Amino acid sequence: MMRFINGRLVDVATFAEPSEVQVDAMLTSISIGFTIEGYVADQILPRVPVPNLTVKVPTYSRDALQIEGNPIKRADKAPYARGKWSVSYAEKVCAEWGIEIPVSDLERSNAQGVIDPMRHANGVANQLMANQIEYNVCSTLTDTTVMTSNATLSGGNQWSDYTNSSPLVYVKGKMQTIQKAIHRRPNLLVLGEEVADVLAYHPSLSEFFKYTRPGVVTPEMMAQAFRVDRVVIASATYDTQNIGQSTQAGDYIWGKHVLLCYVGTGPEVEMPAVGYQLSYQNRRTQIYREERITSDIVRVNELMLAAVTNASSGYLIKNAVA
Repeated sequence: MMRFINGRLVDVATFAEPSEVQVDAMLTSISIGFTIEGYVADQILPRVPVPNLTVKVPTYSRDALQIEGNPIKRADKAPYARGKWSVSYAEKVCAEWGIEIPVSDLERSNAQGVIDPMRHANGVANQLMANQIEYNVCSTLTDTTVMTSNATLSGGNQWSDYTNSSPLVYVKGKMQTIQKAIHRRPNLLVLGEEVADVLAYHPSLSEFFKYTRPGVVTPEMMAQAFRVDRVVIASATYDTQNIGQSTQAGDYIWGKHVLLCYVGTGPEVEMPAVGYQLSYQNRRTQIYREERITSDIVRVNELMLAAVTNASSGYLIKNAVA
């Protein structure tokens, strides 16, 4: 059998038996608590435990928002007006995300106390997991076929044009679009790092705070100006070069995009949240021995699904800056 190890396919005689694979409690605790500044997937799509691998994801219902044809105000002895309720579901399956990193006997014997090879391998595996999941959530939420309320800015409309653009007015209009659709004000504004850097010095925001807090506009100040609960800056990066290439180059995962959305406070059927990360199995670290390569294998995996439950709860702005 072939297994992908250290960036190449290796012929492995047998896979580890289930009884040989052990969950490492300490490394699992590190994996569960693993966070990186600038990674925002969990803030947009909160994690929610689900009991089954196959999940029925509810679609937000508008039944309670309608003004029925018959008035609710009732005359004496007249029949009551009647409403209706309905819930629709889309069946989805949680996917497994996982990576293995071998730690050889030679690496362990030569570590000389500088680093703990097993903990280091666990950290690298978690970083790779975080990158992939952040990229997956970003790809979903910046897909115009998923987030159907969207716009791509260009020229003088881009917020990097300090003379012609007005981000406060623009976002206000999109907030009204969302509020009319879901009857709640959006509460989160996600800014790509390059967008946030431009807005920090935008004249319209500087003007907003010129008498109270002049200077560089912080994310907290942006939240006040845009009238949302929070502004989060998506600064996660990734290496755009393949393994082994001599040059190094990186880029921002979230690019120059902006997402205005409503994030729910709990996984309720009637909550018009933009979505959730449905978790069937929390992240964990497993260890097993592969004698053929004289290595202990550190495996980090989880089973989850990033699901958009109500696309109307978000508005995607692509290429917000040049």
